Amino acid sequence: MTAVKAINLVLPEIEVYSADSSICGQLVLNLSSTLVDPVVKVELVGRGYLSWHQEGNPELEYEKTIACTNKAVYIFKAKKFHIAGKMLE
Repeated sequence: MTAVKAINLVLPEIEVYSADSSICGQLVLNLSSTLVDPVVKVELVGRGYLSWHQEGNPELEYEKTIACTNKAVYIFKAKKFHIAGKMLE
């Protein structure tokens, strides 16, 4: 089994995403050694940050950071990506 030394999520330069938006990006894995079995299992767990800023009335501002694995609230997926050459399929 190969250990992952670092994970880097590369997203477009947009800083704010609206609810229910789709995001295309890259997940870059820095591995400790070469993969013996060319299959990588990646588990994604939802993590969210919500903020509301009210101009002129700071009493109505709201911020909350949550980490959740509840399927009903956030998406949880386990998927195997097959590697062809140096690219994940």
